[in-house]
Amino acid sequence: MTQNPVKRVFYILFLFVFHFGLKAQTTSALLTLPVDFDRSLVKGSDGNLYYLASAQFPASGNIKKITPTGTVSDFFEPSNYINEIVIDSNNNIYFFSNGTIQKVSPSGTSTTFATGIDGYSLKIDSYGNLYLSNIIQGYVKKITPEGTVSTISTGEISNFTTDYSGNLYYYSSSISTLFKVTPGGVISTYVSGVSNIGLMTFDTLGNLYYVDETNYSYNTILKLNTDGTTQEVVANDSNLNFPTNLWSDAAGLYFTDLNFSSNAISINYIKITLACDQPNPPVASNQTFEAATVSNLSATGEAIQWYSTSSGGSPLAGSTALISGTYYVSQTINDCESNRLPVVVSINQIGLDKYGQITINAATKVSKTGAINSESFLNKNGDTTPITLTGNGILNYEIFIAPASNPNNATEFATFVNSSNRTSSGSHNSSLLLNWNNQSLLTYAGIAIPNNGDQFAVQVTGYFVPLETGTYTFTCEGDEAVDLFVNSINVANHYGNHGIDSPGSHTGTIDLIAGERYAFRARMQENSGGEGLKVFWRKPSQTSGWYFNTNELSSTNQ
Repeated sequence: MTQNPVKRVFYILFLFVFHFGLKAQTTSALLTLPVDFDRSLVKGSDGNLYYLASAQFPASGNIKKITPTGTVSDFFEPSNYINEIVIDSNNNIYFFSNGTIQKVSPSGTSTTFATGIDGYSLKIDSYGNLYLSNIIQGYVKKITPEGTVSTISTGEISNFTTDYSGNLYYYSSSISTLFKVTPGGVISTYVSGVSNIGLMTFDTLGNLYYVDETNYSYNTILKLNTDGTTQEVVANDSNLNFPTNLWSDAAGLYFTDLNFSSNAISINYIKITLACDQPNPPVASNQTFEAATVSNLSATGEAIQWYSTSSGGSPLAGSTALISGTYYVSQTINDCESNRLPVVVSINQIGLDKYGQITINAATKVSKTGAINSESFLNKNGDTTPITLTGNGILNYEIFIAPASNPNNATEFATFVNSSNRTSSGSHNSSLLLNWNNQSLLTYAGIAIPNNGDQFAVQVTGYFVPLETGTYTFTCEGDEAVDLFVNSINVANHYGNHGIDSPGSHTGTIDLIAGERYAFRARMQENSGGEGLKVFWRKPSQTSGWYFNTNELSSTNQ
């Protein structure tokens, strides 16, 4: 690589136009990069930065690492010339080199990830899929984490990027059109009639931002709306000269900027402070403890903070002892704090009931001999009294890419939850998994939904632990097809294409025994439009209304 700083900048202008975009109000320089910075820079989940260092062309430069404290060291030296690196959530680095994709582990070990690949620019999505574009030949290829290669778009491609739901977007400058490609390969026009789209990126809320390349100025960042209109976000900012290597994460948006004057160059690592798009509150349910501190409270979201008041005040320290009452929880995404969600916390005291039984709560009981959750214990008369165990309030989930159709029965539904189409799985609060009416509620809880909320399926599994013996009545409603199985019996369902009906529209009954654990499975499928899943029930002692009791649900058979 040429060593003259000004010539180096123009060489980069000629060879490397990186395709991301930004959303912001203000910028701040986090770090001045070393003078050997040449091109590509990425940030690992461990906080380390990795960049390509310059070398005399055509020899390859090293990949170097910068720790959060600013220490720079050699990380890996490629055997061939490379122009771009990307990094996955496990801190593996990938780059295109001489017809192959190479993978470098966090320890610096290199392996060949894919062969026979001819490309120019490389991207990676949140699922670990790689995308490699060939601007000259006009295609984008997708390489899955298992190494399967497929061509997902063809035609004139100026630049491309991905969003946090795994969709691909590519821009054709000759027709001023931005195309969207779903994980299932469906191509559509995202927006048309927009010229001069340069560097692109999506933030974690799904907003698209790009650098305006009109007259090759590169000093204006715009927000692109789906109707084709644009909004100026940053212009004439002192940190915005020639941006490269732009990306986003939950903490904000970042780029490297090349600024040169008087035959000198400075290279800065910049964070963009986002305009506040207030996120939804985190997901949390009421919680019960024997004794606990704030650090024991559970909620799903980004940068969780707990408060003792609904507004104002300071976040509670993790060591603060809990008392029975209402606490309030918020999450912060892209520097924007949500409203606070109230959560009722109960601190139970150990004591004797009127029969002389030592008890804490319905989920945890102590016998007079000190046994925890024993199947039975002795009361004051020496008689054996059974204890009914309850669930943990958690269920397991699986997310799938689904066909563009609707199942009409349980057999057809099985093809919609095929493991080969599964995109993610995990465990979460049952109060969310069985009671939601918009996929964004799952997304805000950290459950990634594919295809931007279309053509997906959800399967929720675990165990139902009835608190009463007798006939339970369940209702299962959703958009679109839904069904509910308890102990392999199809208790309630509503197949086909429809919206969410009122609770009680589709019901079924089943006889259950208190304290037993029954296999539980609920499914929903979405093609397009609205979506949701709602499962409620009545205990034998209840003759009207619909209820949701987290104590009767468990993610494990324990």
